[in-house]
Amino acid sequence: INPRQMEMFADPESRGGVLEPEGTVEIRFRKKDLLKTMHRVDARCRDLVSRLGISTDGQEKDRLQKGLVKREQELVPMYHQVALTFADLHDMPARMQEKGVIQDVIPWAKSRLQLYWRLHRRLLVDGMKKKILSLRPNLGDGEMENMFKRWFVESLGAVKQYLWENDQAVVHWLQEQLHPATSRSLVLDNIECLRRDATISQMKSLLQSNPEVIMDSAVHIVQQLSAQQRSDLLNTIKALEGQT
Repeated sequence: INPRQMEMFADPESRGGVLEPEGTVEIRFRKKDLLKTMHRVDARCRDLVSRLGISTDGQEKDRLQKGLVKREQELVPMYHQVALTFADLHDMPARMQEKGVIQDVIPWAKSRLQLYWRLHRRLLVDGMKKKILSLRPNLGDGEMENMFKRWFVESLGAVKQYLWENDQAVVHWLQEQLHPATSRSLVLDNIECLRRDATISQMKSLLQSNPEVIMDSAVHIVQQLSAQQRSDLLNTIKALEGQT
């Protein structure tokens, strides 16, 4: 429905309900497959099959065959249960997380606290994404996530990179960055750089589309500058002329 906003979590003992173990085993691991597994794994079955293959006596073969059938009947319930358990593992949270179907496995008893911090983090990050998208609308969701992670590592150092997976730690970091008390904020500084780059890019695009207003725009810009800024601008122009 909305892949950018939706996340799914599961309790360790829950099931996806996609696979039915009995049906899966009935189709993918039938009795003939169970028997092949028994003959390969069970030492007694292997011995009986081996002796059947080399025996030439009819009565001996009949006795060995009956022994093999009896052993198979003893093992079928156990092997069937193992097959059911194996099929059920594919519907459990660990497998779903490995395939990217769910975000994380959270015990039900701890879910309220963990989901609180997860939601808090998502709200803060979503607010940052909206600010950045207003400046750079072409940025993808994955690009912004990678950008935030890079800022996090730059701010706290590579040693604490593992904390990026900790929602509570990221929330505290974002709160400090978005509402700094005294120190400078790396996040706000980077957003300001993005805003400046977007403004410059927009101005360049407008001037390239309307070259006839370049001079008028330059005069207007110079009028807004302080004396020091005008002096710096003149020095820059002289340097550019020297290069040409």
